[in-house]
Amino acid sequence: MEDLLLNDLGEQERKLFATFVRYGRDGRAITIESLAATTGMHVNSQELTRALRNLAARGLIKRGGGDPLPGSSVAFRLSRPMTWREHPVGAAKGGEARDS
Repeated sequence: MEDLLLNDLGEQERKLFATFVRYGRDGRAITIESLAATTGMHVNSQELTRALRNLAARGLIKRGGGDPLPGSSVAFRLSRPMTWREHPVGAAKGGEARDS
């Protein structure tokens, strides 16, 4: 089913999703500032906002935490943590390697 969700992703959505898979696979939330820096997008850009909205609408990511404190960074996380075998690279390698 997730393959169907990933088929129609645009370039920006793919970059963001790859960042979530690489750094947030364990369920950790990633701030918008970190996402922007990692993907090369601007923090306040429409493309970043649109890509995050599209990933959330597909159910791939969700807002990190509850209601953020005023002035705190907004963060997002994968909808569910992934094991190494579910990771696209890990599955290709037979699940034998591990990130540190």
